This record gives sequence, C-alpha cells and structure tokens, in this order.
Amino acid sequence: MGRRGENTGPVQRRFYLMKSREKLEGLLAANFRDGAQLVTLTYGPETRAPSVKLADLQLLDWLQKVQRMMGHKIPYIRATEWAGDGHGYHVHRVVLRLPAASVGALVPLWGYGPVTVHEVQGNALEALAGLIMAQAIKAERVPILGRRIWSPSEGLIQPDRKGTV
Repeated sequence: MGRRGENTGPVQRRFYLMKSREKLEGLLAANFRDGAQLVTLTYGPETRAPSVKLADLQLLDWLQKVQRMMGHKIPYIRATEWAGDGHGYHVHRVVLRLPAASVGALVPLWGYGPVTVHEVQGNALEALAGLIMAQAIKAERVPILGRRIWSPSEGLIQPDRKGTV
C-alpha cells in the first residue's frame, strides 16, 4: 500500500484542486466579504529554512500571538506555499480581518523575516483564492502528498454548496 495521494490520477487530482479552490472561494466570500487583510510572512536570508513541521508550528505560534494581542479568537484562513519539494524557504499567507489600528502590530510578532500586509476588498477574493492555490494548480498536484494547501480556523461561516451563505 502506497502513501496517501500517490495513486491518484491526474484528472482526479485536477478535480480535487478545482473543488478545493471553489470551497476556498466560498469561505472567503462568506467570511471576508466586507474586507480583510492578506498577511504574507516570509523568512529572511539570515534565517535557516525550517522543516515543514517547524514552519507550521511557527505559523501557528504567530497566530496565537495575534489572538493574544487582540484578546479574542480571530477568524482566519492560512496557507503555506512550499519551496520546491518541501525543503527550502516557505511563504505563509494568512487572510484575517483586524481593525486598521492593529495591523501595524502584526509585523514585530513574526521574528523570522519580512512581513507584508495588503488590504483585500470583497471583489478581489476570487483572485486571492487563485493566489493561494496557484502553486498547486500550476503543478496539478499538492506540493507535499497528504498535506492540505489551506486551512481555516474554527468558527468560520460555512457556505452552502453553491458558495452562498
């Protein structure tokens, strides 16, 4: 018996990716229609590239710091773009909604490299889903077998099958 995802044919993989993008678009529309921030967390050249597991832990630690700073849980969708075959530098993207005054406080919470924050309005959510899914769609497969491309936080509004609330 092989590893999860090894025996999936190319047509089925493309179908799964298309469905994943549709679900992501629906979640973004249902939860961030009124605007959000796209926070991109990267690793600086002086930072050694972490393993896949350590990169995930660093991102989750950053999210916990943001929630402690805000004083409550915040809804988010997170995604990590893996460099090459899963080794090398990673780019974390987090979509969340914060008051404008809090956005500047996000930068010092990530101590591994540059942080950029972009405002995203409702009409750009479809393009944002495409950005998050771009690496997998281009490769026509998930970069690391058995890994999810994006993960939502608990408590997000779930759209119905047509992508509406």
